Amino acid sequence: MVSFAFFQNQEIGVDIENIKDNFNVLELEQNFFSKTEITSLEKQSPKELLRTVFSCGTRKEFFIKSEGSGLLFPLDQFAVSLDSYDTAELLETKWNKKEKKVWRLYSYAPAIGYIEAVSVKHSVAHFSLINLDNERVIK
Repeated sequence: MVSFAFFQNQEIGVDIENIKDNFNVLELEQNFFSKTEITSLEKQSPKELLRTVFSCGTRKEFFIKSEGSGLLFPLDQFAVSLDSYDTAELLETKWNKKEKKVWRLYSYAPAIGYIEAVSVKHSVAHFSLINLDNERVIK
């Protein structure tokens, strides 16, 4: 699966992941998530845990791509929301409390077993996801 994001004069990041279950969730959360995110993950039901972990992971990865820092960026220094696709947001940043107000996050499931996230600096007037297999507008 591939994803493209196009915005004019905006800093953006995009990440798409296949949801897998061949890893230790507890080890992953301790190494890559903030305290705020770990607290939210611990409240998830076992049924929702994998989706939530991948939702958090894609949101964090596209944000560091937006920042242009890659995986050298300290992942415990910011937190993203973990709940539904409709409320994807940057919750906090340790380096600048105002930073969370300038980023817009979008998250969705483009296909069964996949999760995708897009981050854009500043507000966006229109956002659409088009599946090229059947030219269906998803969002």
